[in-house]
Order: sequence, then structure tokens, then C-alpha cells
Amino acid sequence: MIEAIVIGSTGNELEKMLADLGRSYGIAVLTEETGEGQGDQNTLFPVEMQADGWVFFTEDPDSESAAAVRARVRSGSGPWLSLPPDEDAVHALAARCREWVYESGIVCLGFAADVAPSQFSVCSEIAKALFAMCLLRTRPERLHEALKTRMPESGETFFPDIDSVLKDLIERMTLRDKVALAHFNEGLPALADSTLAVYILGHYLWPPNPDLLEDCARREGLREKEMDETLAVSIIIACLMEKLKESHRLRLVPGGASG
Repeated sequence: MIEAIVIGSTGNELEKMLADLGRSYGIAVLTEETGEGQGDQNTLFPVEMQADGWVFFTEDPDSESAAAVRARVRSGSGPWLSLPPDEDAVHALAARCREWVYESGIVCLGFAADVAPSQFSVCSEIAKALFAMCLLRTRPERLHEALKTRMPESGETFFPDIDSVLKDLIERMTLRDKVALAHFNEGLPALADSTLAVYILGHYLWPPNPDLLEDCARREGLREKEMDETLAVSIIIACLMEKLKESHRLRLVPGGASG
């Protein structure tokens, strides 16, 4: 689990975004001082590299600036991951980074970038999804606080059962995501700590939704006390995939009769 992040001290907007995100997720934020009078290159990356591993946001991993930073990281024997600021692949990039974090045993993660300010928000979204995925697997109670969900004004839940959740989810999902889930063959465990699971927790199960938990227990033939939010997420995702397989699987259409 990521317990701390390291960012530079140049004061740019991306550093501020990452610091705010880290604090909101209960992650310690460490700031490294950059060197003075050593040129713009050092503003990309802290001089003192105390993190266990580093994520470097860049549109061109083969650029001179990226190569210079990569060489400095490797000289400090820290794992390195280069990520593009692709707004169409935020969740996939976050999942890739999450697996790298676990495989590398990273607890303190450093961030650096050489992207344009217009890409800062995308980098921030990738980091946000990464933090949420990590917390969901290790500290879900902290994720609850980070999502800052609020009770409906009426005091009643808008999603009392699985069917109401599926209806809302399917209306919100893009066609591409629906088709992808309909053809997903890696099995439910691969989705149990995904961004989709984080979304379900934050929008349907937190704040506590006893009616939905009761429906999940009833659907699985379990007693209410045997049901919790984590298990409910898996049940809802399984129901969603089953429904999408019925409606969004691509099928071969026989060719028309020849004239």
C-alpha cells in the first residue's frame, strides 16, 4: 500500500494537485527540495531521491529530458515507471501502475513529470484512480473518508436494490465500457478492486445503504449479518456483467441473401 508520496517543490499546479489528493486519501506528502542554479532539468525531478519507486508522466519516454531523469532514478536503484497522460486510458494506466506498485513493494511513491500544464488534470486523475484502487485493496475504511460521499437530502436511499443500481450504472457507462465488460474473460477477481468497484462503493454503498446490502444478501441466499460492502460490490459487478453479456455481446450476423 502507498503510505507516502514524494513530489517536487517547484510549486507548479500538478504538484499542488498531487499533494491535495494525497492528503485527502490519508497519504503522507513529502516534498523534496530541488537544486539551485542547476538548470531547468532539475525542476523535473527532486535531487534527493528517497522514494521506493518513481512514476514519471511524459508524452515522450524517449525524450532527452525523460532519459536524463530515468538515468538519475536508475542510478539510485529505484524502480521506474513512465506513464503517458492519456485521458482515454486513465483507468487502464492506474491499474497498470497499481500492479507495478504491488510487484515492486513500493510504500513511498515519487511523482515527477515533463508534460504541459494542459495535461496536469489527466495526470491528477490517474493518480486519483491509483490511490483509490490501492486503498480499496488494503484500507477500504480510509477510502470511505476520501470519497467524501454525502447522504441524500431526503434521508432515503435512491438505490434500494441491485436492479436500481444496474439501471443507473448502465445509463452512465459508455458503450465502449459496456461492450468491454460484456466480453471480459479474466474473471471477477480482476474487477473486485478496480475503479468500477470504487465507483460502486462511493455511489451506491457509502454512506451505509442497508436496503441494498439486504437485497445483495437475499440474492445470494445469505443472512444479513453475513453481508458487507466488499462482498456486495462483487455481487453487483457479477450481476452487471451477466446483464451486459445478454445485451452487449457482439454476435456474428449472417450475410444477406445474394441477389
